Amino acid sequence: MPKTFGIKDLPALWRDYRFFRRLKPVVPRWEVEPSKTALLVLDMNYVCSHPEHGFGPTLIKAGLEPQFFYKRLDSTVIPSIQKLLTAFRQNKLKIIYTTMGAGKEDLSDMTFAWRKIYPKIGYHKSYPGQKGFEIRDEIKPEAGETVLLKKSSGAFASTNLLEILNKEGIDTLVLTGVETDCCLYNTMIEATDRGIKVIVPDDACSALTQSGHNIFLWLYARLFFCQVKSTKELIEEISKAFNTCSSSVEQASVPARSGSG
Repeated sequence: MPKTFGIKDLPALWRDYRFFRRLKPVVPRWEVEPSKTALLVLDMNYVCSHPEHGFGPTLIKAGLEPQFFYKRLDSTVIPSIQKLLTAFRQNKLKIIYTTMGAGKEDLSDMTFAWRKIYPKIGYHKSYPGQKGFEIRDEIKPEAGETVLLKKSSGAFASTNLLEILNKEGIDTLVLTGVETDCCLYNTMIEATDRGIKVIVPDDACSALTQSGHNIFLWLYARLFFCQVKSTKELIEEISKAFNTCSSSVEQASVPARSGSG
């Protein structure tokens, strides 16, 4: 039988944590360029983010109610995404959503693995026309905003996301949504492999567990794949960038004074 993780592994986990915390991130730093930045709201459809859909009911029946996950979504993640949506909409910046599901009720458009997995986690009820397929009302898309059907863990694998970004001259993604240690992490790696820079607001995403969120975001992602910020910090950077741009334009438009001699 394969070895499983247990209490005996906690000392090694603590040792590894201290090791990673001493490492400095190798991710390059860069200034946010709003015109080249898009907000990606990942898999915040009901089947992935609401306790009455997806694996929520299954876990609850098994006595494994994921208190951290759904409480964090309602108290922290959704309010943070709302703030980011407001900032991006006010500044007319690109917003993209993904909805995790299938294009067909019989799952015939899914890969073999996902056809087997979906029914076990309740995702087989996420297809067009079903509530589970819809983005949560609190952060639903507005007219004209892009919504992509995502049939894979990483967003690039089963959508035309890269084509959209390249067409609009976008080289930076702000990743939000679920789950930090699965779809968001895989999308982050896919983006990096394709030359797309990544920013993750820590308070705008979540994993099923707190340890999953912290380990993947703070021990791995911040070291190799992304800049980690708070929603407040990111919005301030975007505002600062626009103010700097406006000041430059105003200065350039002021007529030069001729010398009085």
